Amino acid sequence: MKYAQSVEETEDVFDFIIDKRIGADYASTYIQIADYVEKKVQDLSKAESLLRKGRDHFMKQDSLLVELKKIEKVYEEFEKRVRNNHTRIVSRMVRNIQKQKDSIRPNEN
Repeated sequence: MKYAQSVEETEDVFDFIIDKRIGADYASTYIQIADYVEKKVQDLSKAESLLRKGRDHFMKQDSLLVELKKIEKVYEEFEKRVRNNHTRIVSRMVRNIQKQKDSIRPNEN
């Protein structure tokens, strides 16, 4: 993971890790890569896909229930972050629209 973040093609290295299932039995693999994709690449869809992929993998194997619990917790936090960000963006847009409307209205004297 440290190597991937130290090169220019970080996302390509992470894609390779996932494709080759390197570290696939550890929630931290999916969590760290999804975190990078969410925050650095800003691709929420891909971040969500990675968390779901990890969750689905852990659901298939009873021996990985501890890892499943870890990734489920992070997935819930991710969903909450996305919802909160969406709410803030929509609120900001509504305020901007209201400001624009107010600036267009003629002065009522």
